[in-house]
Amino acid sequence: QIQSEINAMDADMVDLMIQIDATKTDIASTEDGIAQKEADITEKEGEIETTAGQLQDAEADRDKQYADMKKRIQYIYENGGNEAWLNMLSGADSITSLLNKVEYAQNMHDYDRKQLEAFKEVVQQVSDLKADLENQKADLETQKSDLETQKASLESQQANHRIHLCVSWNALMQVLCRKEI
Repeated sequence: QIQSEINAMDADMVDLMIQIDATKTDIASTEDGIAQKEADITEKEGEIETTAGQLQDAEADRDKQYADMKKRIQYIYENGGNEAWLNMLSGADSITSLLNKVEYAQNMHDYDRKQLEAFKEVVQQVSDLKADLENQKADLETQKSDLETQKASLESQQANHRIHLCVSWNALMQVLCRKEI
């Protein structure tokens, strides 16, 4: 009967050692996953920095275009406002010259508007991209946190298996000692 107890305990200890090895493998795999998430997070941070720079550039371009348009409008008003337009238009020596001046003024106005709208659109796109990248980074950090929790759980399981292995080892030693006595 003691031999059957020894055999059962030995089988239990082999099972525990197999479980410990499997847990070690799971922990190593989880650590690899954590390392990969950290690399992904670092890459996202780089993309976010690049995008933040692009956003600053786009905002600066938009602000410069707005300032240029504002200067042209200010110049017109400081030099007579509507009178300056009338003088420019009345100073035309032919209908063709008049039409050219009107077309030029309209084209300048249209260009300013289009450029300002284009810059606003670029700023919005870059801003949206930055927000998207920050969301992706937050998701990666959540996944990393989940993996770290999983690793802690696996390490706890491994510690429990080792405790059970020690307990089984002690029990086996006691049975062996009884057999010898």
